[in-house]
Amino acid sequence: MRGEAGGCSEVAVVRLAMAGEVLGKYRQVRRGPMVVLAMVVGAAITVVASSGA
Repeated sequence: MRGEAGGCSEVAVVRLAMAGEVLGKYRQVRRGPMVVLAMVVGAAITVVASSGA
């Protein structure tokens, strides 16, 4: 699936935007280390998915 690198990065950007939206709503409800952890984990998963897929 390496031939679809452009598609993968596109999907990753969309996922990041969606995750940012969700995190933005969540952050209004509850601040704390869990939000930061979720952001870091989400970013790591997105990077791995876009480069490894």
